[in-house]
Amino acid sequence: MNATDFTLGVLEMTELAPGASTTFTVTFTPSSLGSRHAALHIESNVAGSANPFDINVTGTGLKAAENWRQTHFGSTANSGNAADGFDYDKDGLPNLIEWACNLNPTTASSMPAYAVRNGTDFEFTYTRSVAALNAGTVFTVEWSDTLVGNDWHTTGVAEVVQSNNGTVQQVKATLPTGILGHRFVHLKVTAAP
Repeated sequence: MNATDFTLGVLEMTELAPGASTTFTVTFTPSSLGSRHAALHIESNVAGSANPFDINVTGTGLKAAENWRQTHFGSTANSGNAADGFDYDKDGLPNLIEWACNLNPTTASSMPAYAVRNGTDFEFTYTRSVAALNAGTVFTVEWSDTLVGNDWHTTGVAEVVQSNNGTVQQVKATLPTGILGHRFVHLKVTAAP
């Protein structure tokens, strides 16, 4: 039994007339992944009734990405509309990027990133999800001078977290402009295993 994963809210009424009902809330906060179970015992002073009333409750602890998929697509599976590579809202951002950047995958959005030149450096600023980061999602700022083949590099990239509100982080990556005076920059996101 996993009783500490379930929290019982306050009963709206504790004394009921015959045939009346009351409601209460059970909050599920799983302490680990997988199926979790507990039993609620509600005592009664009604003669001849079951005492206590036993109510079995179950829940499933999900990985952060599964929870995100369940919230937005009603499925935990990395398939169909909820697949990492699928672009449900047709905004050019696949679900993996929407998840990693804390965006709503059912509403068109733009990439929460921008780049500016500051002297001999480029500054690439982006927003990332703390939940995705904590789940093991890897964020890598890469650059290329040619866009030829697999000519992407991380040499000289330094990142600083500028802000963190517990839900999202604003991150600034600084990299040299290079000898050509121009540079292509992108954010590579790798899903957690």
